[in-house]
Amino acid sequence: MTERPVRESGVWLGGSEEQTIALVLPDMIGTTVCAMPAVNAIHAAFPSARVRLFGFDPVSRFLCDEACGQDLVLLHLERLAAELRQELGSPPDLAFDMLCTPESLGALAGAGAGQIVGWPDNAGHVTVPVPFPSTRQQLAVQDYLDFVLAVGAAAPLSTPRLTAAASTRQQGDEWLARQGLGPDETLFVLGIGGGNVRKRWPLERFLELEQHLLQRGRSVFFLGPREAELAQGLHGLPGRHLVAASLPLDLAKGIIARARLAVCNDHAIMHLAAALGVPTVGIFLASDPREWFPYPPPSSHVIGPPLDCRPCYSEECDDWACNDPSLPDQVRARVDDLLG
Repeated sequence: MTERPVRESGVWLGGSEEQTIALVLPDMIGTTVCAMPAVNAIHAAFPSARVRLFGFDPVSRFLCDEACGQDLVLLHLERLAAELRQELGSPPDLAFDMLCTPESLGALAGAGAGQIVGWPDNAGHVTVPVPFPSTRQQLAVQDYLDFVLAVGAAAPLSTPRLTAAASTRQQGDEWLARQGLGPDETLFVLGIGGGNVRKRWPLERFLELEQHLLQRGRSVFFLGPREAELAQGLHGLPGRHLVAASLPLDLAKGIIARARLAVCNDHAIMHLAAALGVPTVGIFLASDPREWFPYPPPSSHVIGPPLDCRPCYSEECDDWACNDPSLPDQVRARVDDLLG
């Protein structure tokens, strides 16, 4: 049996063989990637405890071949409360709720969690409060590291990093081969999706970029289930591009890991590519890279002039001033710099 840990800030730190920790992840791909430094910090702060990771299917499926995924449980968001209580079994000593919905907090409290770390809630389920992100401007990565700081543990700011296991890469290579990509051909990822239409650089700009890249390799256009109209716009167009629409995330991860370069809107594929170490150019329109681009060079972002209305998540903006005419030149310049 390990030595009993030291108690600080109302929470047991250090961990013991009997201690169990429940960690509920966010419900979006990008935020889950941004939470990875905090997940690693929690494992480091409680090296002997059993840390059970609760993510959502399919959002967290890309974590299955990560080290932290060895104790990953995939839940369904619409059945969160019932499934979480069932999977928890005995009450966890400590719970980090990075989702912080009434359902998740209520399930953790109902399961008898000893301490619950999260953003303050009206029901009073949170026992270790974390400052709410909207009260300060910072990287989303820091929002989740604040959960670790709240229990008195070290949480150094770091870049989200992912790995792709050999089996994941092989799965990606097999998909690309079926699409006609040769093993020695250079691959570029173009992430054209984004849940908010005002975060999406127009499809015609990506098509122009594909032509710019054509002499150097082939492009794969990534888009998700909310971008069906973009898929329709791509099919039947001339060119040698590939279309990856609504693929399973483990397969998407294997394909992206093969890429020489990624150019993406601020959305899930941007985070997956940059965290996998693929040189990535993030295109920011309505959102703010000071919150959503925690990736160091060679990855970089482009953005138009400062706007008082940014960040904005309205899909009904008539002006769309953030779609600045300077962006195509900026993107091509960054791409050419990265490709040399």
